[in-house]
Amino acid sequence: MKQAIQAIESNGALRSALRRAVRCGDAVGHRAVDSFGAELQRQLRPRRLPDDVADAGMILLAQSKVDRTSPAVAEVPPPGELARHLGEPLGGGPDEPRRRLSALRFQRLLRASDSDDRLQLLRRAMALLPAKVHPLSVLEAWLDLHDEGGRRRFARAYFNSSTGDAPATSDDVSA
Repeated sequence: MKQAIQAIESNGALRSALRRAVRCGDAVGHRAVDSFGAELQRQLRPRRLPDDVADAGMILLAQSKVDRTSPAVAEVPPPGELARHLGEPLGGGPDEPRRRLSALRFQRLLRASDSDDRLQLLRRAMALLPAKVHPLSVLEAWLDLHDEGGRRRFARAYFNSSTGDAPATSDDVSA
């Protein structure tokens, strides 16, 4: 991921092209994107992801709400960080708080029919954040949205943001 971030930061044309990308396929053809996809597949070896997942991951890393420059990027963020930020209560009643990402938008994100829809919805959700987020949090959320167990972890982190509960672990998902 460091190489992907460096490529985005050092190549203004690539960063600009990725930020303007509307579909996952818009990232195809850039050497940095291909390298990122190969490395992502190597890291997730037992799990086989479609090529557009890596392409969209690179698009998400290029977004303005991703912190690619601070020293904190070297640290590993807690699991579910992006989902918790999206689920932060902004007011409303204790039974039904108004969250940064509305419940309707959250449901649409979880039920997105394909990677292109998911990409568009996650980019819109990230635009609601008040501060930049860790790139690993973005990539973790993106990968979580591609399988049932991951979507449960994402939802648990989103809803636990208002209660202050600890982040969900992989043990919680299997139970």
